[in-house]
Parts: sequence; C-alpha cells; structure tokens
Amino acid sequence: MRECNETVFRLGLFISFGKNFVSLSGAEFADSVEHKYADSDGVSIHYVQAGSGPLAVFIHGFPDFWYFWLHQMEGLSDTHTVAAMGTRGYNKSDQPKGVENYDMQFLINDVAAVIENEGHEKAVLIGHDWGGGIAWSFAAARPAI
Repeated sequence: MRECNETVFRLGLFISFGKNFVSLSGAEFADSVEHKYADSDGVSIHYVQAGSGPLAVFIHGFPDFWYFWLHQMEGLSDTHTVAAMGTRGYNKSDQPKGVENYDMQFLINDVAAVIENEGHEKAVLIGHDWGGGIAWSFAAARPAI
C-alpha cells in the first residue's frame, strides 16, 4: 500500500502543477486525440488516446466523461501514452441495463480492457471523484498492473 500512496501523491502534485505545461488550445488538442474502443466482456468502452511512452489512464468522476481530462492529457502526452476512458454508462461507452452490470468488479475489468487494448502490461491510473474509487479498487485488486 505504501508504494501506491507514494505514486498517488507524486501524481497529484504533477496534476496540480501540470497545467503550466499545456501549449495547445483545448480545442486543438481535442481534435488531435484518437477515439478508440476496448471490449470488456462484450461491453464497448470508449476512450481517447494520444502521445507515446508509459501508459497513463484517466478515469473520470460523476457526471463527467473523457473531456474532463483534456488539459492533463495534453500536459502528459509528450512523455506518456495517455488514455482517458468513458466509464460504462457514460458518453460513447455502452450503457448496459441493470444495476448489477455496474458492480465494481466490472468497472475494474473495464480499466483492464483499456490497458490491454493499448498493448501495455502496466499503467499509472489517475482518477477523480468516482474515478478515484475505481482507480483505488483497481490497484487493490490488480497490484501487479
């Protein structure tokens, strides 16, 4: 758990100051991202991707979607592959019927599907609000990733 806390702390500091590194206008960067879909056991998870390098996955909170992370993605895209996902039920991701389809284990699997779809074995997770809960749950369930 100590390693996870240090990572979250360091990342939080970067995001707090990361806006100083943004160079494009939000609209220009938004136009440059690639829209992709990952399959999570038959549920299509939409995400956008830019950059190259180690993978950083952004998980939004309620009631946002991937665009919430636009400036942070731009700030990291020079050194990282950045992927901002839309969690199931939001925006262009599938919206399966029934509350049972939104169990935390399914949300964890959705994050794993994005990581796998990008061809990475490890990723840094960055979450806000409900996305933070998903990121913490993912780290606890799959510490090797």
